[in-house]
Amino acid sequence: MKVELDEKVAGITHRDTHSKALLNSDMDAFLKYKKRKQKMLDQKNTNKSVSELKEELHDLESEITQIKEMITLLITNK
Repeated sequence: MKVELDEKVAGITHRDTHSKALLNSDMDAFLKYKKRKQKMLDQKNTNKSVSELKEELHDLESEITQIKEMITLLITNK
């Protein structure tokens, strides 16, 4: 159940009678919030992907170094 507020607050038009929560009916603000949140999640995922790629590159460099050392040992021990 909704109760009208005596004092108007931007975007807030009702108060829930059970929980006393202020109810925001400003859909534009809500959609902007959702876009900002999604953008932050996308950026976080991009940063994670870059970090994973850097780690994978480091692992590959280490493996190549090990292979070079093994080849050098094989050549010198012939």
